[in-house]
Amino acid sequence: MYHPSIDVGAAMVDITPDQLPVLVNGGMLSRSVDQIKTRINARAIAVSDNETTIAMVVVDSCMLPRLLLDDAKQRAFSRTGIKPENILVSATHTHSAPSAFGALGTDPDPNYVPLIRERIAEAIELAHEKMQPAKVGWGTTNAEAFTALRRWVRRPDLVDEDPFGNATVRANMHSARDLNAVTGPSGPEDPELSIIAFQSLDGHPIAAMANFSMHYFSDQAISADYFGLFCDGLQQHVKAKQQPNDQTPMPNFVGIMSHGCSGDIWRRDYMTWKGEDDNTIESYTQGLLDVAINLFETIEYEEAND
Repeated sequence: MYHPSIDVGAAMVDITPDQLPVLVNGGMLSRSVDQIKTRINARAIAVSDNETTIAMVVVDSCMLPRLLLDDAKQRAFSRTGIKPENILVSATHTHSAPSAFGALGTDPDPNYVPLIRERIAEAIELAHEKMQPAKVGWGTTNAEAFTALRRWVRRPDLVDEDPFGNATVRANMHSARDLNAVTGPSGPEDPELSIIAFQSLDGHPIAAMANFSMHYFSDQAISADYFGLFCDGLQQHVKAKQQPNDQTPMPNFVGIMSHGCSGDIWRRDYMTWKGEDDNTIESYTQGLLDVAINLFETIEYEEAND
């Protein structure tokens, strides 16, 4: 099979706020926090086949507005030449990140928006600078134990009231806490965990991007939620495998998790739930990470042809 030669670079840029307190969105009401539990980041991969260059960035944020992203892409374009239409930026959807987008009861934080806009551009610029000839591989696996439907259809005689007091809610989040009140989940879940990974031509890991559909775990203060813990764990796994006597300069491996289609998905399976959580955010992430690492270690890399 013919593959054009590719160059790949990856970078991680810290986007943790430098001014506290900061507004946090993702809830029904506005709130601000003044503590940082984990650092948050923008993680980028740049890929070129010597004709077209693209960049993919995943940002530890709940939501990102288009105008902010258009501005960040233009900044990156002016520094790298990567066309804005070839840059894809997504948010992990952590509910414990600074507000960059007005949603529900929360405005964007005016001090934070300029910082995240600039650092998204920086992540793309750094990934572009680090591009080198690379190999690519990918794979998928089933991680159904770590995701389930949170939106269930209510019984016709138990329709719920909407915020205006009208009985219109036939399906809603977490209604299956009482299985007697529901008829079944509102749709299928997506249990697939996929990974695309890149290595240098001499076999050193450059980056891996996983994709998984689970809404968020829920953390406190400023936090990248399970998405960030997953990325950190993948990076630690790769670092631990490096030989201590290997003198060859290695690229800094970047682990990334993008957020799949998970608006109706949660970590709790109401068909088996006994009324309390068995997992902490750390134990949940480690379980999912174990599945991902097993997949990651089976990936076979293809060297592109000139």
